[in-house]
Amino acid sequence: MCNYDQAVSYFERALAKDPYNPEILTNLGSALSKQGKFDDALQNYNLALKKDPNYISALNNKANVLAETGNLEQAITIYNKILDQDRENQLARQNLQKAKEEFAQYAKIQAAKESVSVNLDDSIPKIGSAKVNYDKASFDAPKPGVLENIGTIFAGIFGFWK
Repeated sequence: MCNYDQAVSYFERALAKDPYNPEILTNLGSALSKQGKFDDALQNYNLALKKDPNYISALNNKANVLAETGNLEQAITIYNKILDQDRENQLARQNLQKAKEEFAQYAKIQAAKESVSVNLDDSIPKIGSAKVNYDKASFDAPKPGVLENIGTIFAGIFGFWK
């Protein structure tokens, strides 16, 4: 429990015996994401989804990592895909709502940044358009803890759900 190094080792040994098991790949991805190794986690989720494109746990966990790393548009798309498959999936519904709220916060911040500029000649603020142009690269780093607030941690083998 919460010994992610040990969990990674366990899942890697399990993959040696069954390298294309989406459940094991997803669990390994979850342990890696808890260590902050988001790129490695995404690789495992993508491998799981290559084997089973509709594997809900991998989809949800992938969306969680995307949300955690500020890729909210992609996360929202995946949460919607889950809900297209399973309209009753409360976890995906909650995760989608949280991701939309985060996206709205970023959009407001971005709009505020774009709508007020300073004229260096006389330091009088100028009000510009309030148009929101979502550009992931221009956002500040995501708030810590989004992953802790969104979704599942381990799927399948241990059945740990948040």
